[in-house]
Amino acid sequence: YVRPYSIIQAMVQIQPVVTRTYITGAFLIACSLSLGFVSPLSYFYTFQTGILDFQIWRPFTALLFQGKFSFSFLFAMYFCYFGLSRTETDVFNK
Repeated sequence: YVRPYSIIQAMVQIQPVVTRTYITGAFLIACSLSLGFVSPLSYFYTFQTGILDFQIWRPFTALLFQGKFSFSFLFAMYFCYFGLSRTETDVFNK
């Protein structure tokens, strides 16, 4: 008997570290937006909120923000995955 989560865990573990981290972060942000836990305005970066209010997570969440779950989100994740994984494997395997 093979546990379903072990297959998913194995698929995730073979991915490069930066790609895995980025895709996981973008997925978690999309979950929080789609389920209504957080407002989309809390992920945007502005000078006022990032520097003056000292909310240091704003630049990182702005990079991970892809929007709510939708067809465009799937395409964005697809292109991010292949772009990041190829860049990471080509640059770091030399």
